[in-house]
Amino acid sequence: MNINNFEDYFDCIILKRGLDYYKSGNIVSLECDTDDNVWTAEVSGNDDYTVTVMLSAKNEITETDCDCPYDMNVHCKHQASVFYAIRDELQKKTKSKPKSKSAIKNLEGLDKQVILSLLLEFAKKDKRIKEEILLRYAYKSDILESAQKLIRSTIKAVTR
Repeated sequence: MNINNFEDYFDCIILKRGLDYYKSGNIVSLECDTDDNVWTAEVSGNDDYTVTVMLSAKNEITETDCDCPYDMNVHCKHQASVFYAIRDELQKKTKSKPKSKSAIKNLEGLDKQVILSLLLEFAKKDKRIKEEILLRYAYKSDILESAQKLIRSTIKAVTR
């Protein structure tokens, strides 16, 4: 069963109840451990229930569990509601992924003056970027002083 077609594997009544739970905001929390691709959700019903879902790299639902007492079928309405939520989250991430090749292409096409302005703007906002630029492009006599400042600011940042 895939997160994109899980409806095919549900009883229609359970599926409708799950969709109602999802639309009504009964999913209190939804988190993903991206290392293992395991989703954990809290669903509010007659009680609060925990649903876990493990997805493969191709979004196959390899394992799922709910701690509710429902035992009439393989999946419950809480799982259905979480499946809807996961699918929506994955679709949002897919739509919002930046096109890295087009962003790089856009940067390559920028005028040098625009890139310089952008670098200066970043340097004003971030002291470490400014020091890094100074360190890389300073005259040799200024390099030691810039390096010392960079090391001091890095040590301060780490000790905080």
